[in-house]
Amino acid sequence: MHQRKHDQYWQTKKLNSTLFSLLWVFCLTFSFGKVEAQNAFYKPATVYKQNQSTTGLIKIKRNGSIKFINNSYIKSILSLSTIDSLGINGILYKKFFDDRRNTTYLLKPLIKGEYSIYKTVSPPENSYFVSNEDSVSLITQENALNQLRRITYDIQNKTLNFRISKNANNISESFLTKIIYDYNSLKYPQRKPFKFKENWSLALGLFGGASISRVNYIGHDKGSFFDYNGLLSQSTNPTFGLWTNINPLNQLSFGIDFYYFESSGSRLAEPKGTIQPYRTEKVEFSEQAFQIPLLIYYKMYSPRFPLYFKFGPKYIFYKNISATYTYYDGLESPVFLFKQRGGFGFDSGLGLEKSFNGSLIRFEYKFAYYGIYDKITRMATNSNHNLTLKYAIIMRNTH
Repeated sequence: MHQRKHDQYWQTKKLNSTLFSLLWVFCLTFSFGKVEAQNAFYKPATVYKQNQSTTGLIKIKRNGSIKFINNSYIKSILSLSTIDSLGINGILYKKFFDDRRNTTYLLKPLIKGEYSIYKTVSPPENSYFVSNEDSVSLITQENALNQLRRITYDIQNKTLNFRISKNANNISESFLTKIIYDYNSLKYPQRKPFKFKENWSLALGLFGGASISRVNYIGHDKGSFFDYNGLLSQSTNPTFGLWTNINPLNQLSFGIDFYYFESSGSRLAEPKGTIQPYRTEKVEFSEQAFQIPLLIYYKMYSPRFPLYFKFGPKYIFYKNISATYTYYDGLESPVFLFKQRGGFGFDSGLGLEKSFNGSLIRFEYKFAYYGIYDKITRMATNSNHNLTLKYAIIMRNTH
């Protein structure tokens, strides 16, 4: 029986670790913009038209429509006929009129060099323009192999030619960017091409607040004359720590917190059966821990209530967990120390934020829940509500 519990414990722990790792990778992928679906979320942007500029947030949808939210959180839809260019995370998107197709495109620059490449963003076509001083070539899924062979015919590089032949039937932004970059480097080694990268920012700050927690104690020996199990008294304690958020002004972003948390509670044990014991017993629970949640942030923009939501798993480093059993007949009060030093849980919450002059302030409500184990036995669960005030400076990286 003990071996079965032991195996179940390690299977559960392995599953939790796997899920934790998968969500970590998921968060990183979305935060650094490696997934093309990232275009479906708002990003900080500047709209340029007739020597004027307006800042706000831009979202380019799958159907090619361009949604804009100004600094008063008023939403509108932009037309390519009403703008000159867009600046999104440090990259200037420009208009281009293709007279052969009689179509105006919004292009995202990928590589600038003797041969430059641009991606069509609106209308939403899986196509690219490659240009030099003499010509502009359109690359689509259908003509990619022939076009790339024509562009690179004047260099004899087996590796480059092999990559083109192998992957040209399934073109992507990363593939074409790499091909054109390598071609420029091989053909014009004295003039290094420039690869466009989105700027990123990092919010780094402190927070503090209060936590209201309630522990459900479930781990006492069932053979006792007393039943200690049940909800303990509520406790209110301070909580404080550090927090980070990558690209905090984007609609979808990723963050990590590191904070100190403590909780406590007590309850009188209830006698079992009809026999009244000769003494009164009480259990007192105490917990101190450091917690590290990995969080996904998602924002909803409204003129009145610009809310953000967050959710993510967390790892808990226990500094101390104990349960004290008090006997009111003068007997010694034993202290039971939990052997667990780490565990998993989750954080979720919502809040309001305000950014100004390179700083960010958030007022946040958070709910957290997790189980507390002693080796393989679950001894308690902790559910807590937190109110915190957060402040951070925003550090920006520009390319």
